[in-house]
Amino acid sequence: MLKFDILFYILAISVNDNGLKAERLNSVLLSDLYELYSFAKGHAVEGLLAEAILEGNVELKCSQENLAEKRYMVLELAKVQQQNRAVMRRFDDVLTEVALLLQKERVDFVIFKGIAVASFYSCPSARTMGDIDFYVPSWDYDRALDLLEKVLGVKVERCDVDKHDAFCYKGIRFEMHYQMETFGAERHQRYFSVLVDESIRDGRIGNFTLSGGVQVPMLEPTVDLILVFKHMFNHFIGEGVGLRQVTDVIVLIKAYAKVLNIDLLRQHLKAIGYLKVFDAMVALAVKYFMLSWPEYQGFLNKTDYKMGDKLMTDVLCNGNFGRLAYKNKSGWGKRIETSCRFLRNCAKYFWLAPWEICCLLPKRVMISLRAH
Repeated sequence: MLKFDILFYILAISVNDNGLKAERLNSVLLSDLYELYSFAKGHAVEGLLAEAILEGNVELKCSQENLAEKRYMVLELAKVQQQNRAVMRRFDDVLTEVALLLQKERVDFVIFKGIAVASFYSCPSARTMGDIDFYVPSWDYDRALDLLEKVLGVKVERCDVDKHDAFCYKGIRFEMHYQMETFGAERHQRYFSVLVDESIRDGRIGNFTLSGGVQVPMLEPTVDLILVFKHMFNHFIGEGVGLRQVTDVIVLIKAYAKVLNIDLLRQHLKAIGYLKVFDAMVALAVKYFMLSWPEYQGFLNKTDYKMGDKLMTDVLCNGNFGRLAYKNKSGWGKRIETSCRFLRNCAKYFWLAPWEICCLLPKRVMISLRAH
């Protein structure tokens, strides 16, 4: 039952739906909290658990004899909350500096994933942070590299394995992408790359606001949702994902649902070979996270819900980026295990994206062998 409960409270906190919170989850027993916290940590959503309890959205129940233990656990959760808020402040401050530099020099760029998605959570700091991803189109890429190295004094690490270069600035890792996402089929890669670059060139972008009031550019809703969803599935089929990656997609659906052109969204998804995958993902969100998206749900069928069940089963077993399911933590053992996992997932989910999976096989195996 705990696994289902954690799915519920993540939904409740992520979309701030008080009605659902009152209906399905309004208390957690202290005796269950240890297992619940361990489960949440394995999926990188312990910050959401801390916020839910500390902000009073979920009551922590215990007997009179265990009040001292309850106070101890509340203090431990408060530490998690404060640490997450401190991390978010640091991310905000450093990104503000980098963004203002790029904007001053009129460099085209967009922030995506991570801190951009976090801005749509009811409590952004509750979303576990990793690094900062941003994309610079080809016409500004070399100039941006030169600018960052000269003004910030960073050393940019060139990467020939993945689709980005990287640097660290004031303790935070930045990944500067020259390609947003990896596709198997070249025609799918071109389609999505053109979609991204045209939206930036034409000024069809969104923005989010950092804590200091600075507005930072991000992708427009349709492209942003496709990107975050596609990135999630890339990791899902490669090594596995946990609840954090899934809730990112659901939070964006909730944020964008009213402004999305469903027909255009499905047209783009079909053009890149991921329409069936997205249908299964929406079915998962509807069934397990109580997502209400009637404009899209009419497109779903029984097969979509069955595939959604399969996806959720693997998500719960894998944990954050598949780490709960790994037997080998590093080295060649992990590389081989990742490749085997990828091949197994390709077979299991082949009919969701057959052409993409066929074309992605050699690329993804090579990345798995070289990257871990």
